[in-house]
Amino acid sequence: EHVLALYAAEPPKHGLLVSSFVPEVVESLHRAAPQIPLGYICKDPAKLDRWRDLPIMTAVLHFNLISAELLADLRAANKTVYSWTVNAAQEMRRLRDLEIDGIISDDTAHLGRVFGRKGSAAPSATADQPVALGDEAL
Repeated sequence: EHVLALYAAEPPKHGLLVSSFVPEVVESLHRAAPQIPLGYICKDPAKLDRWRDLPIMTAVLHFNLISAELLADLRAANKTVYSWTVNAAQEMRRLRDLEIDGIISDDTAHLGRVFGRKGSAAPSATADQPVALGDEAL
């Protein structure tokens, strides 16, 4: 209810994604406000398949869960995919090579350096203007 009240009082100006680890929260938000873009956050392999039944546009997955096969399934269902919390250069490159939509990191300066931006943070993203992870973007 609090999220819905905030959304009504202060509609987003640049985009919004409301996400939760709890599938029932995602379902409840969708019933109350189907216009709000929703995401499912998951770290638990046992709960991963719940994304298939949820009214989401985005899967926000722990990097250990992401494979080429899973990405193919998510892409076939027209889902955007973000990964968290990616701090190791090897994982950043692996996810970029898989063409994931976004990487969440605790160290954006390191992320920027891994992708060729010496001494600077990675570019910022907004819900309506994500940062691409192709060779040209970072």
